[in-house]
Amino acid sequence: MVFRILGLLLAATILSTPVSAGQKNAWRYDSKKDDFSDQSYSYAIGYTGRYQYNDDFSVSFICKKGRVRFDIDVDHLIASKGDLFKFTFRVDDKSPHTLTMKTFSNDGEGGYSYEHADLVAREILGGRELKVRAITWNNDYLETTLTLNHSDKSIRRVYADCKKDLTGTAKIIGTDQYSIDDFVKDFKKKTPKEQEEILGKLKQML
Repeated sequence: MVFRILGLLLAATILSTPVSAGQKNAWRYDSKKDDFSDQSYSYAIGYTGRYQYNDDFSVSFICKKGRVRFDIDVDHLIASKGDLFKFTFRVDDKSPHTLTMKTFSNDGEGGYSYEHADLVAREILGGRELKVRAITWNNDYLETTLTLNHSDKSIRRVYADCKKDLTGTAKIIGTDQYSIDDFVKDFKKKTPKEQEEILGKLKQML
Protein backbone atom coordinates (compact mmCIF):
# COMPACT_ATOMS: atom_id res chain seq x y z
CA MET A 1 0.00 0.00 0.00
CA VAL A 2 2.79 2.39 0.94
CA PHE A 3 4.59 1.89 -2.37
CA ARG A 4 1.37 2.32 -4.38
CA ILE A 5 0.76 5.63 -2.64
CA LEU A 6 4.38 6.62 -3.22
CA GLY A 7 4.02 5.84 -6.93
CA LEU A 8 0.97 8.05 -7.25
CA LEU A 9 2.66 10.88 -5.39
CA LEU A 10 5.80 10.62 -7.50
CA ALA A 11 3.86 10.67 -10.77
CA ALA A 12 1.75 13.60 -9.58
CA THR A 13 4.86 15.53 -8.58
CA ILE A 14 6.42 15.07 -12.01
CA LEU A 15 3.28 15.96 -13.91
CA SER A 16 2.83 19.15 -11.91
CA THR A 17 6.44 20.32 -12.33
CA PRO A 18 7.03 22.73 -15.25
CA VAL A 19 9.64 21.46 -17.73
CA SER A 20 10.99 22.65 -21.02
CA ALA A 21 10.14 20.84 -24.23
CA GLY A 22 13.58 19.24 -24.32
CA GLN A 23 13.27 17.91 -20.79
CA LYS A 24 9.67 16.72 -20.97
CA ASN A 25 9.26 13.12 -19.82
CA ALA A 26 12.96 12.87 -18.87
CA TRP A 27 13.80 10.63 -15.92
CA ARG A 28 14.43 12.24 -12.57
CA TYR A 29 15.84 11.30 -9.19
CA ASP A 30 14.65 12.49 -5.81
CA SER A 31 14.76 11.49 -2.17
CA LYS A 32 12.15 12.05 0.50
CA LYS A 33 11.18 11.09 4.03
CA ASP A 34 7.92 9.39 4.96
CA ASP A 35 5.71 11.81 6.90
CA PHE A 36 4.61 9.18 9.40
CA SER A 37 7.50 6.74 9.83
CA ASP A 38 10.36 9.19 9.07
CA GLN A 39 11.80 6.44 6.87
CA SER A 40 13.97 7.89 4.09
CA TYR A 41 13.60 6.62 0.54
CA SER A 42 14.77 7.60 -2.92
CA TYR A 43 13.46 6.97 -6.39
CA ALA A 44 14.16 7.27 -10.10
CA ILE A 45 11.11 7.65 -12.30
CA GLY A 46 10.25 8.10 -15.96
CA TYR A 47 6.82 8.52 -17.49
CA THR A 48 4.84 9.31 -20.58
CA GLY A 49 1.49 11.07 -20.61
CA ARG A 50 -1.73 10.29 -22.44
CA TYR A 51 -0.38 7.05 -23.90
CA GLN A 52 -3.74 5.30 -24.13
CA TYR A 53 -7.22 6.01 -22.83
CA ASN A 54 -5.75 9.45 -21.98
CA ASP A 55 -3.86 7.82 -19.12
CA ASP A 56 -0.26 8.10 -17.92
CA PHE A 57 2.33 5.31 -17.82
CA SER A 58 5.24 5.54 -15.36
CA VAL A 59 8.06 3.19 -14.44
CA SER A 60 10.26 3.67 -11.40
CA PHE A 61 12.94 2.23 -9.16
CA ILE A 62 12.57 2.85 -5.44
CA CYS A 63 15.15 2.29 -2.71
CA LYS A 64 13.65 1.78 0.74
CA LYS A 65 14.92 -0.21 3.71
CA GLY A 66 17.93 -1.36 1.71
CA ARG A 67 15.93 -2.94 -1.12
CA VAL A 68 15.36 -1.79 -4.69
CA ARG A 69 11.93 -2.31 -6.16
CA PHE A 70 10.76 -1.86 -9.76
CA ASP A 71 7.28 -0.35 -10.12
CA ILE A 72 4.93 0.51 -12.96
CA ASP A 73 1.78 2.60 -12.84
CA VAL A 74 -0.48 2.53 -15.90
CA ASP A 75 -3.44 4.59 -14.63
CA HIS A 76 -5.76 1.85 -15.91
CA LEU A 77 -6.95 -1.49 -14.49
CA ILE A 78 -4.46 -4.30 -15.06
CA ALA A 79 -5.93 -6.97 -12.80
CA SER A 80 -7.46 -7.44 -9.37
CA LYS A 81 -5.50 -6.30 -6.34
CA GLY A 82 -2.60 -8.63 -5.53
CA ASP A 83 -2.86 -10.60 -8.81
CA LEU A 84 0.00 -11.64 -11.07
CA PHE A 85 0.30 -10.23 -14.58
CA LYS A 86 2.75 -10.20 -17.48
CA PHE A 87 4.91 -7.20 -18.26
CA THR A 88 7.08 -6.99 -21.37
CA PHE A 89 9.81 -4.44 -22.00
CA ARG A 90 12.40 -3.79 -24.67
CA VAL A 91 15.28 -1.35 -24.73
CA ASP A 92 16.20 -0.05 -28.20
CA ASP A 93 16.88 -3.04 -30.47
CA LYS A 94 17.75 -5.50 -27.70
CA SER A 95 15.77 -8.69 -27.19
CA PRO A 96 12.49 -8.14 -25.32
CA HIS A 97 11.92 -9.60 -21.86
CA THR A 98 8.61 -10.75 -20.41
CA LEU A 99 8.38 -10.71 -16.62
CA THR A 100 5.79 -11.74 -14.08
CA MET A 101 4.82 -8.86 -11.80
CA LYS A 102 2.19 -8.41 -9.10
CA THR A 103 -0.44 -5.72 -8.77
CA PHE A 104 -0.45 -3.63 -5.63
CA SER A 105 -2.35 -4.96 -2.64
CA ASN A 106 -4.64 -1.93 -2.61
CA ASP A 107 -4.85 -1.04 -6.31
CA GLY A 108 -4.97 -2.90 -9.60
CA GLU A 109 -3.67 -0.07 -11.80
CA GLY A 110 0.00 -0.67 -11.08
CA GLY A 111 2.41 -3.38 -10.05
CA TYR A 112 5.84 -4.17 -8.70
CA SER A 113 8.75 -6.60 -8.64
CA TYR A 114 11.75 -6.92 -6.37
CA GLU A 115 13.03 -10.00 -8.19
CA HIS A 116 13.40 -8.42 -11.63
CA ALA A 117 14.54 -4.91 -10.64
CA ASP A 118 18.22 -5.58 -11.39
CA LEU A 119 17.47 -7.10 -14.78
CA VAL A 120 15.36 -4.14 -15.89
CA ALA A 121 17.90 -1.63 -14.58
CA ARG A 122 20.85 -3.30 -16.33
CA GLU A 123 18.96 -3.47 -19.61
CA ILE A 124 18.06 0.21 -19.38
CA LEU A 125 21.61 1.43 -18.75
CA GLY A 126 23.04 2.99 -21.90
CA GLY A 127 19.70 2.82 -23.71
CA ARG A 128 17.81 5.56 -25.50
CA GLU A 129 14.23 4.25 -25.60
CA LEU A 130 12.12 1.89 -23.49
CA LYS A 131 9.12 0.08 -24.96
CA VAL A 132 6.73 -1.26 -22.32
CA ARG A 133 3.61 -3.40 -22.33
CA ALA A 134 1.39 -4.51 -19.45
CA ILE A 135 -1.07 -7.29 -20.29
CA THR A 136 -4.37 -6.95 -18.47
CA TRP A 137 -6.77 -9.54 -17.06
CA ASN A 138 -8.76 -9.50 -20.32
CA ASN A 139 -5.65 -9.68 -22.52
CA ASP A 140 -5.68 -5.98 -23.37
CA TYR A 141 -2.27 -4.48 -24.17
CA LEU A 142 -1.39 -1.30 -22.30
CA GLU A 143 1.73 -0.24 -24.13
CA THR A 144 3.81 2.81 -24.93
CA THR A 145 7.36 4.06 -25.41
CA LEU A 146 9.30 6.05 -22.82
CA THR A 147 12.45 8.09 -23.29
CA LEU A 148 15.50 7.04 -21.27
CA ASN A 149 16.88 10.56 -21.14
CA HIS A 150 18.70 10.99 -17.78
CA SER A 151 17.75 7.42 -16.75
CA ASP A 152 21.29 6.10 -16.18
CA LYS A 153 22.30 8.71 -13.63
CA SER A 154 18.96 8.58 -11.83
CA ILE A 155 18.88 4.77 -11.55
CA ARG A 156 22.51 4.52 -10.45
CA ARG A 157 21.86 6.99 -7.64
CA VAL A 158 18.96 4.88 -6.38
CA TYR A 159 21.14 1.76 -6.37
CA ALA A 160 23.93 3.66 -4.64
CA ASP A 161 21.48 4.72 -1.94
CA CYS A 162 20.70 1.03 -1.35
CA LYS A 163 24.43 0.22 -1.48
CA LYS A 164 23.92 -2.03 -4.49
CA ASP A 165 26.13 -2.34 -7.56
CA LEU A 166 24.84 -2.48 -11.12
CA THR A 167 28.17 -3.40 -12.73
CA GLY A 168 28.53 -6.80 -14.34
CA THR A 169 26.07 -8.84 -16.33
CA ALA A 170 23.12 -10.65 -14.84
CA LYS A 171 22.78 -14.31 -15.74
CA ILE A 172 19.39 -14.86 -17.34
CA ILE A 173 17.58 -18.17 -17.52
CA GLY A 174 14.59 -17.61 -19.79
CA THR A 175 13.32 -14.28 -18.55
CA ASP A 176 14.31 -14.79 -14.90
CA GLN A 177 17.45 -13.47 -13.27
CA TYR A 178 19.59 -16.12 -11.53
CA SER A 179 20.98 -14.45 -8.42
CA ILE A 180 23.60 -15.39 -5.83
CA ASP A 181 20.78 -16.24 -3.42
CA ASP A 182 19.34 -18.63 -6.01
CA PHE A 183 22.74 -20.28 -6.43
CA VAL A 184 23.22 -20.75 -2.67
CA LYS A 185 19.73 -22.22 -2.35
CA ASP A 186 20.36 -24.69 -5.19
CA PHE A 187 23.86 -25.48 -3.93
CA LYS A 188 22.53 -26.55 -0.53
CA LYS A 189 20.29 -29.11 -2.22
CA LYS A 190 23.27 -30.94 -3.70
CA THR A 191 25.04 -33.91 -2.10
CA PRO A 192 28.48 -33.32 -0.54
CA LYS A 193 30.09 -34.98 -3.57
CA GLU A 194 28.14 -32.79 -6.03
CA GLN A 195 29.03 -29.68 -4.03
CA GLU A 196 32.70 -30.61 -4.19
CA GLU A 197 32.49 -31.05 -7.98
CA ILE A 198 30.74 -27.68 -8.40
CA LEU A 199 33.33 -25.91 -6.27
CA GLY A 200 36.10 -27.55 -8.27
CA LYS A 201 34.61 -26.27 -11.54
CA LEU A 202 34.14 -22.78 -10.11
CA LYS A 203 37.76 -22.73 -8.97
CA GLN A 204 38.91 -23.63 -12.51
CA MET A 205 36.74 -20.85 -13.97
CA LEU A 206 38.21 -18.28 -11.59
